[in-house]
Amino acid sequence: MIDKFKTHIWRLDYRKESIIQIIAGLKAAITKLEERIDERDWYDTSFFLEDTEPIVGLAFIAFQNYIYGSIKDRFKSIETAKLARLTSPILKRYNRTEIELIIVLANYCKHTDGELTKATKGILREFKFDGGIDSTPIFDGLELLSAAWDLDEILLKVLSWREALWTEYADLEVVIT
Repeated sequence: MIDKFKTHIWRLDYRKESIIQIIAGLKAAITKLEERIDERDWYDTSFFLEDTEPIVGLAFIAFQNYIYGSIKDRFKSIETAKLARLTSPILKRYNRTEIELIIVLANYCKHTDGELTKATKGILREFKFDGGIDSTPIFDGLELLSAAWDLDEILLKVLSWREALWTEYADLEVVIT
């Protein structure tokens, strides 16, 4: 018997190469900033973090775009927040999933200068991301997703999540209500 998902045209991950290249480019930018710490006396960790935060934010936005595209590839019509909740490993301490965290961090990055939605604010509160002097939601979230702050580790989680949409969640209803 032919598995209907193994032969589905959208099963082929044509988005994968792009997300890999985007993350590689962002990691290269971060590496350049790391080099500044050794090259310049005045460029310290505070400057590095300030310069790195928008780059990491772009990574979360790229991951979110990949996630939403993957959802569209797999399901005809779906409520993305519910899908993220059902199909991603739960960060037990917060009772939220890794995919939910990536999505909320991307939304935070996109709307930090404007008004965050009620949902985004609520989820950030649940994660206890207060954005205090020594922390920001971006770096606090990055730490939760990868203790080593490794964008490749997060990339692997997102790629694995997409594959799970086709394997582990093959019986998930096309429309979640």
